[in-house]
Amino acid sequence: MKRTLGMVLVAVAALTVDAFAQEYSRSLLPYRVVSNVTYVKSGQWEGKLDVYSRINPPGPEPTLIWIHGGGALGGTKEGSLFSILPYLEQGWNVVNVEHRFPGVTLAPAALQNVLCAVRWTMQNAGAYNVDKAKLVLSGRSSGGWFAVAAGLGVRPEGWSQACPGDDEPQVAAVVNWFGNWDLADILQGPNSKRKLPRQVDTSKVDFTGVSGLGKNVRGGTWPRL
Repeated sequence: MKRTLGMVLVAVAALTVDAFAQEYSRSLLPYRVVSNVTYVKSGQWEGKLDVYSRINPPGPEPTLIWIHGGGALGGTKEGSLFSILPYLEQGWNVVNVEHRFPGVTLAPAALQNVLCAVRWTMQNAGAYNVDKAKLVLSGRSSGGWFAVAAGLGVRPEGWSQACPGDDEPQVAAVVNWFGNWDLADILQGPNSKRKLPRQVDTSKVDFTGVSGLGKNVRGGTWPRL
């Protein structure tokens, strides 16, 4: 009896997930997907991103730049599909970014890669019908922190050398999904977390400033949630 009930529950769960996916698929407009585009190189590592762009849109579209979570050791852009689906359903373009090599690329280098991804999006706006005036930077957990740091105007020293260009990364808004706000507090404050030092190169972090990366918040920064 228990085995039969378990099989029924599994079948119901599978049908629920399938129905959920179908509901989204009915709402989605046609998209062109370009996967694993290189936006930055660091030694043997190449930062990749996926671009979801509307097919035959009426004009340049609002675009989400998504930074996945998972700290320094987990998470991938491929695991972020459910996070970006609501934006696709609304007809937005999405740039889904792989911003670090697990266990190797620590903060602030991963922040440099986020900035390079924003610059790449601006430089390639014409090819993907991106409205540069309507870029939104977002992420969850550690990805949310990188989005906030970039949104507050934090610029690691020499970051631009990794992705030369004239475009200063600019976005219209930042949406932070439960990412930490104050890195200094969780690295060396009363709310410190033991696993965080594995994600940050503390020799390159200056803890002055709200973001804990040594740059005070710039005036005129964009809205953030």
